Amino acid sequence: MDSPAPEAEADRPAGVLEATCLCGACQLRGEGPILFSSVCHCSMCQRWTGAPFTHYVGFPSGKLRCVQGEDKLSEYKSSPTLSRYACSACGTRLMNESHDKGYRDMPAGVLERDAEGRILGVGRALAPRLHIFYGSRQADVQDELPKLKERVGSALLDSRGQELVGTAAEQAAAALQAATAELVVTQAAGSTT
Repeated sequence: MDSPAPEAEADRPAGVLEATCLCGACQLRGEGPILFSSVCHCSMCQRWTGAPFTHYVGFPSGKLRCVQGEDKLSEYKSSPTLSRYACSACGTRLMNESHDKGYRDMPAGVLERDAEGRILGVGRALAPRLHIFYGSRQADVQDELPKLKERVGSALLDSRGQELVGTAAEQAAAALQAATAELVVTQAAGSTT
């Protein structure tokens, strides 16, 4: 069954991101600010999604919510502080909720897009800003994004998973700071990236 057609871009408020499961029973709505746009390589996300890594878009807990099909959301507590939600009808993984850090995130793959693949509410691709839990990766990723061994504040790694030191570490730390600052600036300007 095809997902329902997304509403026209002109009908959608700027900065509002919507996501729908495969069968269309559940719909999420995220209303800025976007806290992060990152690629997670942790083993729990690998098992949850069946993929070597997943691009997530995070919001403050109160800003990402189920607007349709809440009765169809099934919850799985993968740890004492993290709940994962999926559509009980089709199995689409829709949302994670961090109870101790105050955010919810959704996989970028469930976001509504137009015919050209641009994410509705953004008008273009929503690029990830960094890799987290890269120390648990299944495959090397060759890109210019900062790669953290675990969470923010952990060691920075190169594409092969080697810890960066000296000038390379300083350059990666500057790239991480710039990526974070860019997200904050675009949010302040009323755009989402």
